[in-house]
Amino acid sequence: MSRSTADLTSVERAADARWKMSGDLDDLRDMAATIVELINTMNTMADRALGTRAPAANVARCRDAQTGRDGVFEWGDTTCEELPVKVGVCSACYQRERRWRIGAGLAERDTVSAA
Repeated sequence: MSRSTADLTSVERAADARWKMSGDLDDLRDMAATIVELINTMNTMADRALGTRAPAANVARCRDAQTGRDGVFEWGDTTCEELPVKVGVCSACYQRERRWRIGAGLAERDTVSAA
């Protein structure tokens, strides 16, 4: 006489739990991939939107303000297309110039009139 119940054995319970955990892990991997894809799409859209707000022909760029500055051959970037934020250059070029000026024993650009 067989005694059948709806309860799972310990081996079946472990297999069922492992199967559910495996499914959850796959779902998490899919969600993470979707999030990365959405972030990349948002970055692309933001870059495109920033580019359409300021026409390149009419807006000063960082590279335009680098000519004639002390040490521009060491710290400058003649291909920099960023918008100027401080003393006529972008923040990255400003930091490079600032570090070069400190290393060369010159005053920081903030206290010196821009060239």
